[in-house]
Amino acid sequence: MGPDFLDRLELSDEEREKLRGLGAGGAAALLAMRNASPGGFEKLLGRKRAERIAASLSETLTDEERRRLAIPVCQKLSTGARIDSPPPLLPKPPYDVASRDRLFAQLEELRRIPARTPEAAKRIAALEQELERLMKGG
Repeated sequence: MGPDFLDRLELSDEEREKLRGLGAGGAAALLAMRNASPGGFEKLLGRKRAERIAASLSETLTDEERRRLAIPVCQKLSTGARIDSPPPLLPKPPYDVASRDRLFAQLEELRRIPARTPEAAKRIAALEQELERLMKGG
């Protein structure tokens, strides 16, 4: 459902523009935003109007959208995003992470020096090459 879902609701032009400005792609997305920040919606539209609009939006939802909106939002997420499953585990990198971190730290330290000597420039080049070899797995 595209942004035209707002055209099917009884809204003032001002309300329609405010809600369009939120960039929701459909009624479920807009309700998820409201659920994540009810105070923000009340501030935007007024408490009673926000409640009426939410009720109108709810009437347009499919059973699947209602089910997904019933899943509690993790309180640490301010965006209203829903996470149904844990993120996948990343594979172990093909290089030693501690060595990579050490090389990066040495490079950062050398790059912070405002007036580089030729020796420092050579050391930076050598560290960059070593880091590149490490990252390529060699």
